[in-house]
Amino acid sequence: MQNHISRRALAAGLALAPVAGLASAEAPTKIAHLIDAHRSARQAFERVIDDLEEIQDAYDAAHGDGFEVPSLIGGGCGSRNGLDRCREWIAGGYKHQRANLKCLAQVAPELAEQARKVFDAKEVENMALIDKAFEEEEARKEAFGLAEVQRRWEATNEAECAAALALCSYRCKTMEEARIRAEYIAQTPIIREDGEGEYIEALLRSFIPDGAGDCMEV
Repeated sequence: MQNHISRRALAAGLALAPVAGLASAEAPTKIAHLIDAHRSARQAFERVIDDLEEIQDAYDAAHGDGFEVPSLIGGGCGSRNGLDRCREWIAGGYKHQRANLKCLAQVAPELAEQARKVFDAKEVENMALIDKAFEEEEARKEAFGLAEVQRRWEATNEAECAAALALCSYRCKTMEEARIRAEYIAQTPIIREDGEGEYIEALLRSFIPDGAGDCMEV
């Protein structure tokens, strides 16, 4: 859940102020609707960021900064790396140990095979241990209320991204619509974030007539 921190930092100081000349009586209806939709989605996302940061801090204070996922052959991996990364890291340790059996197999193949079977069994046991640890962590988050806020963050994040993409991909009908959109985008973080490549491409394609976009394929 580190993305909400970076997006929050990028948005700092970039208030969603009304765009000059965007009075409802003057602005084209379609572009005004798309801008209002993005502004509302952005504001909802910002509110959830505040809620998430507050409850995440409270959860960390109550339960600590994650936990150590142990490897049964030594070492461990911090839960902050996520379930998939922990499984990958610990599985790598077993893979390394099995690779070390090649020399033993040359002089004592039966012993090497026995050791390999032990490593295989322990890896299965270890993966189950990892899954259980993360399931218990998710249960704690649900009970604390953190998981529900994380789901709201994901939903509002997706909604804001969809609204931004809709605005960027809209084919302006007049230069006035293009001016209003450009002015709004210049005042917001739409194309300054992780998905800026997608938004910029959509923005550029919005100026290309239908059916003529193939020239942009690479």
